[in-house]
Amino acid sequence: MSRSHENRKSLSIDTSRSKESSSSISDERLDDLMKEWSKVKRNISELEDREKSIKALVTDIMKDENVDSLYTDSYNVVRKIQKRSTVSQKDLPEEIWRKYSKTSEFPVFYLKRV
Repeated sequence: MSRSHENRKSLSIDTSRSKESSSSISDERLDDLMKEWSKVKRNISELEDREKSIKALVTDIMKDENVDSLYTDSYNVVRKIQKRSTVSQKDLPEEIWRKYSKTSEFPVFYLKRV
């Protein structure tokens, strides 16, 4: 599908904008948008790795001090154990599954560099 190359503007992502018609964005701008998205996803991944390391360190400190909370002048962190009960579809009779199961529908995006 060919896209119009009118309205070439530098990419400035306005996340407050609700929708942009697919016909009003150039291939170049769309490519820039996906490039920026890919970069943001990498940054998020790196930050999640850093967060995981920090959580592990804080957990070790809590274990060493035998506490479930830590306080500083600026921050506090509290560790709580949460429980969640689940049931597998294969463990239930079909009629019970149909009657009580809840289904959620949501969009999923798969972005990859080509």
